[in-house]
Amino acid sequence: LKDSERDDSVPVASSSAVLLHDWASCLDPDRLPARIKALVARSGASFEQRDGIWQVATESGSQAIGTLVQQAIAETLVPYRPRLETVSETRVLVPALTSPAARARLHSILTALDLPDCRVIDSAEAVVRAARVKAAPVIATVWISAFEARVTLIRASGSESWSLFGDGYRDCDRRLRRHASFELLRAHGIDIEDDPFLGDALRDQLEELRRTNQPEALWSVSVAGASVTMPAEIRRELLLNSSERIGISIEEHLSGEIPVEPFPLVVAASEPLWIGLTETLEERLHCTPVLVQEDDWTRLLEVSS
Repeated sequence: LKDSERDDSVPVASSSAVLLHDWASCLDPDRLPARIKALVARSGASFEQRDGIWQVATESGSQAIGTLVQQAIAETLVPYRPRLETVSETRVLVPALTSPAARARLHSILTALDLPDCRVIDSAEAVVRAARVKAAPVIATVWISAFEARVTLIRASGSESWSLFGDGYRDCDRRLRRHASFELLRAHGIDIEDDPFLGDALRDQLEELRRTNQPEALWSVSVAGASVTMPAEIRRELLLNSSERIGISIEEHLSGEIPVEPFPLVVAASEPLWIGLTETLEERLHCTPVLVQEDDWTRLLEVSS
C-alpha cells in the first residue's frame, strides 16, 4: 500500500503470502498446487472442475476457488482497511510462474475488493527494475531461493518462466555437506551419518559460512573436535553442476536466438551467490550478470516507485 500523502509504503500480510499464492494459483484452470490438494483432502473435501473453474466440493455443496481466494484476501486485509482510505495505489507482486490466466482472475478479484489503482506485477519485472537494466529484445532473470532457481525470459511478446528444482541454496549445502562428511570420515574416522547431532552441527556451520563468508575464502568446519577445510576451488567444482544447469537451461529456452549483442542477465538473491555461478553464466551466455541482492520487500518498493 502506497500512501498518497506521505510518500511511504507499508507491506501487507507478508506471513500470508505463501498460502495466498497457493490458493491464487488455483485460479489457473490448468494446474492445481499439490499443497492445496493435500490441504483440501485432509479436510474431507475434494476438487472438481466445472466450466474450466476449480470448485471445492463438500457434503453441503461446492464453492468456486475464486470465491474462496476473494474471501481469504478480504480477511487478510481487514486490519489494513483504515490505511486503504489514504492510499492512492496498490501493487500486488506475483511469482513469475503465475500464469496469465491466473493473474487476470486475481486482478479481477482484487478490483472487486475496491483496492485503489490495483496492478498485478510480475516478480521478474520487479527484479529487472531493481537492476536498472535497459530495455532489450530479451532479458533473462535468475532468482535463487532455498529450494530452486527460477528463470524468466522477458520478451516484447511476453514472459516465459520455469523452475529448476534441486538447484537452490539448500541443495548446494547438501553437496558440500556430503563432501565434508567424507573428509571427516577419511581424515578422522568420524562418521556423522551415525550421529544426527553431528550432522545438524555440520549443516548449521555450512549455512552460516555461506551467509557470512566471501565465496573465495577458505572454509573450515569442525565437529567433535575434528576439523576439515574446504578451499574455494573444491567448492567451485562441487557446485559446478548447479551452475551449468542454469546456464544450459537458459540456452535451451532461447532456442538458438541468443542475440549478437550481449543481452541483459539479472541474477537476484537474498543471500550471497555460490562460488562459480556468475563466472559460469558469463562464460556460457557471453554476457555479464547484473547482481541484485534483494527480497520481496525490495521488489515491492521498486514497483511502488
